[in-house]
Amino acid sequence: MNIHEAIKDLNAVKDESMDGVVLELETRFGSLPNTLKSLICIKPDHYTTNKTDTLIKLNKTGILNFGYNYDYDMLGNGMIPLFDMFDANYIVYRVRENDYCVFSITSEMPLSITNDIFELVSEYF
Repeated sequence: MNIHEAIKDLNAVKDESMDGVVLELETRFGSLPNTLKSLICIKPDHYTTNKTDTLIKLNKTGILNFGYNYDYDMLGNGMIPLFDMFDANYIVYRVRENDYCVFSITSEMPLSITNDIFELVSEYF
């Protein structure tokens, strides 16, 4: 499935098993926006894009245990990783700032900050 289609129709790609991830994140960060909760619940998969790249939706382990797999504590730094863009870049939600961005774990820098996930995905993919 194309990532643009998935984001436009979040209910069509909902994975009920990801509801537990939302509960764990809300226990940690408090109430989260509905769009973010729907994004977290997208079925973990490789999504096609409008370019040749694929975008990987992180699964439960990829979101909740990000720091175990990489030398960067995403959740501890107030960010929820959503998609792997490869080359150590991730699409994340920044909780304190209430926005989405591309985040490089090698430079520890946010790029392309926006409040609209579809806009961000469209910019890169």
